[in-house]
Amino acid sequence: MHSTSDHSSLLSRISQRLIPGFLMVGLIGSCGGQGEITDASGDAPAGNDATNSQAASPASTVSSTQGTPGGLVPGFKPGQVSTKPTGNPTGNPTGNPTGKGAGKGQKRKRPQGGAKTPGARRVPGASGVPTTRVPSSGQGAPNNPGGAPDRTQGGAAVGERLNNGQGPVNGQTPIAGAEKDPDARLSIEFGAEKHDFGAARQGDILNHIFNLTSTGENPVRIRQTSPTCGCTVSKVSVDDGMGNFGPYKMGDEIPAGREVQIEARLDTTHKTNKTQVRINVYTNDPIGLTQLALTSNIEPFIKATPPFVNMGDIKEGEEKVQVIDIRTSRGEPVMLSNDTSNPIKLPPGMTVELSPVGSHQDGRSSHWQATVTVGEGANEGPIGYQIRLNSDFEMPEEKASTPEGPGPVIVGGAKFYKVSASVNGRVLGALSFTPQFLSMGLVRPGQVVKRNVKVISHDPSFDLSKATVELRPEAGQELAWKENFSTSLRPAVGLSNAIDVQLVLEGLPDGSDGSFRGVMVILTGHPTKPELAVRFSGVCRAGVGTVLPDRR
Repeated sequence: MHSTSDHSSLLSRISQRLIPGFLMVGLIGSCGGQGEITDASGDAPAGNDATNSQAASPASTVSSTQGTPGGLVPGFKPGQVSTKPTGNPTGNPTGNPTGKGAGKGQKRKRPQGGAKTPGARRVPGASGVPTTRVPSSGQGAPNNPGGAPDRTQGGAAVGERLNNGQGPVNGQTPIAGAEKDPDARLSIEFGAEKHDFGAARQGDILNHIFNLTSTGENPVRIRQTSPTCGCTVSKVSVDDGMGNFGPYKMGDEIPAGREVQIEARLDTTHKTNKTQVRINVYTNDPIGLTQLALTSNIEPFIKATPPFVNMGDIKEGEEKVQVIDIRTSRGEPVMLSNDTSNPIKLPPGMTVELSPVGSHQDGRSSHWQATVTVGEGANEGPIGYQIRLNSDFEMPEEKASTPEGPGPVIVGGAKFYKVSASVNGRVLGALSFTPQFLSMGLVRPGQVVKRNVKVISHDPSFDLSKATVELRPEAGQELAWKENFSTSLRPAVGLSNAIDVQLVLEGLPDGSDGSFRGVMVILTGHPTKPELAVRFSGVCRAGVGTVLPDRR
């Protein structure tokens, strides 16, 4: 029989071992009784225990494009659930329609279909939740379930076929064949896209046929053939499959394996030397453009040497002569005469004499000369004239338009070979000066400006050193600030019987503002040119900027 002290000692030892265990069990039980899951705001979410248990399960996952209500959304933390909107179309759990930042007083509003939610992410396809747009990856069918279709820069929905031979482009119906087909091809043998006629004669009509083939899996369409200047596409023909070629209508399909012939014509009437023209063929194949070329080295029928004549400076009272040699390239005798279709009047003091060299009895010759003379009676200043001559040698081929194709229409019958040459020069008076006008520019008060005029005497018997200068108003107007201008004369450097006349603006008074103009008159004393008038003008403005030193 145990004593009371023994029982007390035994109970003390048992309690030291069991009480910590009971406390641990009680703590676990307390945690299990408070197993509510809260959302990001710390409030208990709406819904039953089954829904919360399913949302908290780490084994429950949802695709980025398909899911179930209340499912775990990628991007959410474990234990966080998507808030189901109740009477709030924006999906904002706070019920604030302004979305993100509304709590800070911002008044931004978003469309209902495109609102953003700060506390939850909407799941595409979830019941009761507006679908978020998913951008499409290309120009195929839009990968955007439930949202508005993506749009191209032109405003068309992604995936919509454009310009399929029916729909308008930029409000206009497209040309048949304008759309590109990656399986259509128009091919030509390498090197055959360029044809060289070699040497030809001016006026010849050169013809060539280009042979092309439809080599793609799908039919090819030709929508246009566009030649450059001097070239004409007379006909486009297509093989009917039996070796027979017939006219082609632009935009029609050309089945694979069929041949195409393009007849091109090079008119050399107005061409000489090395010449190249191109034909652009526009199709619906991926390249879209096939270029064909015609080249030739065209020999002129008749040629003037030199074609441009510069008579140079012609002094007053002096006579100058220049001879132009005219020959046919192959020695054919021709008769030449002035072209009167659009007559040009000869300048005063100029004569042109046309004469054959070694002519036949009928007056024709393969070699002619045009003698140009400029002398007495010529007006001072530049002089120019174009000599235009017609031959009686008819061009070889008729080039009138025909039903088979377009061509140049001949007006007034047959055409004949022509030749031309240009003449220019300058007639000098007894005295000449440059420049004819002086600009003083934009100046400010106190600025010094200098301008020079060079005067040359072409009369060896006259002495320019005795000339004087006067400043006069222009057209009866008063010359402003006349006392602030000065003039001087000195011999020109490097020239005999020539002077430099200088006009100097010495600087206008402070506060000067306005324009000025006048005439500097050089009194030469020459019997035919006693005075030379040089106009000048300028503007004075205060505060026009830093004064730059005048270097003239």
